[in-house]
Amino acid sequence: MTVRDGSAYPCVLTVGAHTVRTTERIPGAPARTTVRRLASAGSHRVRLDVSPAAVTVTVDGAVTFTRPAPSRDAGRTGGGVALAVRNEDPGQPWPRVAALRILP
Repeated sequence: MTVRDGSAYPCVLTVGAHTVRTTERIPGAPARTTVRRLASAGSHRVRLDVSPAAVTVTVDGAVTFTRPAPSRDAGRTGGGVALAVRNEDPGQPWPRVAALRILP
């Protein structure tokens, strides 16, 4: 899932059975990627809280990341949400999104 999609500061969240990863893209700088281990599970509940100040990622009820926004300028940090699903292991079932709720 990408939040702030189309902005100057998109943040990509990737969730797998064992890990969660964020990749932040800041103009003029290399991508910043952070990975955390998760308890192995067939499913995970993910919550993303996005504000002009930060992106907070909560997985299975525990805050996993809080990433401050590089800018507080809503014109540069505002963006949409993009969702993609992929399967990196042909022997496993495709991941699915069971529910998605976006609130202002």
